Amino acid sequence: METWFVVLSTQASDTVGSMKREKRRWTTTLAEPIPAGPQGQPAHAAGAQVAVTHLVFLPEAGAVSMTVPRPSVLLLEAAEAHAKRATRLRKQLPNQTKHGRWVQPGHELHFSNEELVYDYFQDAMAAVLLLHTALDNFANELLPENVVLNDSAGNPVDRAQIESTWGLRRRLDLVLPAVTGKASLQVAQPSAWASLMVLKDLRDDIGHIHREASFTRPDEDLNSSIFSRLLAQDLIALLKVTEEAMEYYG
Repeated sequence: METWFVVLSTQASDTVGSMKREKRRWTTTLAEPIPAGPQGQPAHAAGAQVAVTHLVFLPEAGAVSMTVPRPSVLLLEAAEAHAKRATRLRKQLPNQTKHGRWVQPGHELHFSNEELVYDYFQDAMAAVLLLHTALDNFANELLPENVVLNDSAGNPVDRAQIESTWGLRRRLDLVLPAVTGKASLQVAQPSAWASLMVLKDLRDDIGHIHREASFTRPDEDLNSSIFSRLLAQDLIALLKVTEEAMEYYG
């Protein structure tokens, strides 16, 4: 299969490969200079930044060429916007509580601005879902096209199977160390790993909310509800640990 590239910059770059939040999926630099083409194509110096391109279909225009995006970074930046807004809203919540009269025992304190609370939960849930999806995409983006690993029974598993059947935890703990040569994050940075497992648990519970997690009675543990857990969660810390994991393996 033929691969097409586009030159992004005619200047040599010292940051390619370590660019923070690079939205293009495949970038590199020219190892050798390219002379000017016979039809007036410009010359490019060694070190110029290049990226892989592909075609997308825009209904209003037809086939359009573009550099291949990195979904993980697009999702990470969307998650960041939600996490920051949720954090701003969260700071307002203590001042949005008041004591009511003629209420049921245990319900004396309630939120005076329920719309603000709902806005917080919307952004908090979106941040968690997008962070997890960003990390999930990142784990797939690092897989070589022809990678083959063995499962626990010794059977070979190809990239397509890994992407579709191996969970994120397994890919972070076993697959990425195998393809990058780095120690598992679980061993190298156990505190970061623990935070990522909190993210995974939150994502699992938000994505499949059960009645027991979404509704609590006065005699039940209020801290176990998904809403209480979101109120207690530092979303900016989850954002940072997600990005740290991507930088570690990337």
